Order: sequence, then C-alpha cells, then structure tokens
Amino acid sequence: MTKCVDTGSSLIRLFRFPPASVMNLLGRNRNMSISS
Repeated sequence: MTKCVDTGSSLIRLFRFPPASVMNLLGRNRNMSISS
C-alpha cells in the first residue's frame, strides 16, 4: 500500500512541475544515460 501511495505522490509532484522543469529533468536523464 505504501508503495502505491509513494508512486501516486511522486506522479502528483511531477504534474505540479512546470513543463520547462520537466523538460530539463528529461534532458538531465538523457545526458546521464548518454554519459554512462
């Protein structure tokens, strides 16, 4: 149950972020994967 709540809260936080910040996070993830 706690896991479901955590995932839900994380999704809500992501939705709360503005599109620009989300794009930045995606870019960072892509850079990390490419560098690794």
